[in-house]
Amino acid sequence: MKKIFFLLITGLTVSVSHSQEVSDAVRYAQDNLTGTARFRAMSGAFGAVGGDLSSITVNPAGSAIFSNNQAGVTFSNQSIKNNSNYFGTQMSDKDNSFLLNQAGAVFVFKDHNPNNNWKKIAIGASYENTNNFNNSVVSVGTNPTNSIDKYFLTFANGIPLNVIDGIAYRDLFYDEQQAYMGYWGHVIDPVNQNNPDNTQYISNVPAGGNYYQENEVYTSGYNSKLSFNIATSYKDRIYFGANLNVHITDYRRSSSFYEDNDNPLEARETISSIRFNNNLYTYGNGFSFQLGAIAKVTDSFRLGLAYESNTWYDL
Repeated sequence: MKKIFFLLITGLTVSVSHSQEVSDAVRYAQDNLTGTARFRAMSGAFGAVGGDLSSITVNPAGSAIFSNNQAGVTFSNQSIKNNSNYFGTQMSDKDNSFLLNQAGAVFVFKDHNPNNNWKKIAIGASYENTNNFNNSVVSVGTNPTNSIDKYFLTFANGIPLNVIDGIAYRDLFYDEQQAYMGYWGHVIDPVNQNNPDNTQYISNVPAGGNYYQENEVYTSGYNSKLSFNIATSYKDRIYFGANLNVHITDYRRSSSFYEDNDNPLEARETISSIRFNNNLYTYGNGFSFQLGAIAKVTDSFRLGLAYESNTWYDL
């Protein structure tokens, strides 16, 4: 009688330093163009303009351009459609998100003393959703040649058995974690079970091709920045400002891969269907600061200069 194993493997990759990839660094460091409608319409070119709540995040001296108190909130809608074609099977998936894009306020305190060259002080706070991770991708099809066992074999070959079998999952590096799940899920086995130094592995999935596969990937979360600003104006010609920024990251990724096949099971082979779930959750915050200046050279020409420090994250 044909044996059928339904295998559920769930891996939780926590944000520890040794389980990060290059793509993670790009994801948490990359910002999209967000902010007020005016700011986005000008593609964020506000380094020397100021006078906009979102301009504070580019050049903190921009808040000193305001003549009066101002507060504002901006919402946006993000619509994403993903199409997939996996070995001839076409799928489509949509995701819509209604987002708080920006919120902030600036309070202007003027000095009306004509003998004082420092004309005003502006104090403000601004929140921006700098990156939205809400997305979903679904692909379905029949793979004529490759099973998911190749995924686990690629990571496992070269790793000693005593590492996969003898070290706790959370203490392993990323490639070792994938090998660990393939081994303990019985998708792969060592060539020599009795040798702790074994580094070669074989599959328990029958050969023959035509593997029906489904892959679903869902992501959610955001990057955001909360800026606390102070700026001042000298003779209404030169403006100076500074920001203290708090960065917040909340990212969740859930993937589910399912595979089955009707190929006959030979000796030692035990897997006819498999489901592999992988969940990643990263949460943390960071700190950075900005300094900026704007010089009004003429009434129609300004120069802007801004510096933003590195962001120190704790994830």
